[in-house]
Amino acid sequence: MIEIRPHHVLCNYCYRGNGYDNAFVHNFTQINEDIINNKKQLIIVNKLDSICDKCPNQNGIKCDTQEKIDNLDNKHMQALQIQQDDILNWDQAVEKIKINITKDVFKNICSECEWYESNICYNVLFSTE
Repeated sequence: MIEIRPHHVLCNYCYRGNGYDNAFVHNFTQINEDIINNKKQLIIVNKLDSICDKCPNQNGIKCDTQEKIDNLDNKHMQALQIQQDDILNWDQAVEKIKINITKDVFKNICSECEWYESNICYNVLFSTE
């Protein structure tokens, strides 16, 4: 089972190999493959998770921008209709994303993210329209 913050559910769906540094990208790529290819289950947590492990923006206890991250997590929990300690498989997570994430919802829940302006996530989510 992989611990994952609420906003990282959507990050994992949109992940395309970008990140802060090589250690972060390597870690995220391994997690992404475990979730998608190896069918690892996700448990929703409200703390540093498996993806945060190699993030340069954390101090071992919390994120350096914890208030922003808490806000992202709260918005994602509401939008994806998930709660702390929920256990999901990847197919269930993808279904929640496809049902609940519209362009307006995406803007509302992700516009504070530093990756928002890159349009990576937007293109993954809405490229078939």
